[in-house]
Amino acid sequence: MANIIPEWYVWLIGVLLPILENFVINQKWHSAVKVLIALASSIVVGLGATYLSGKFDLQNILITIGTIFITAQLTYDSYWKENLK
Repeated sequence: MANIIPEWYVWLIGVLLPILENFVINQKWHSAVKVLIALASSIVVGLGATYLSGKFDLQNILITIGTIFITAQLTYDSYWKENLK
């Protein structure tokens, strides 16, 4: 399986992941718990995305997970935080 999904999907996943996390994360939870859930979801989704892209090696896994997590956090703080209330 090689290059099934284009590279831009990683950023799209990062932008949309906070919407899915909003259904799981309770706003009353401690911030450390919310960050751990966001990180765990980024890891799971990043592993899946890397596998589907056909480039399942350590370097691509780390880059994909990092990109998804950072993009998700930035878009949540800058846009979704106010719009998902």
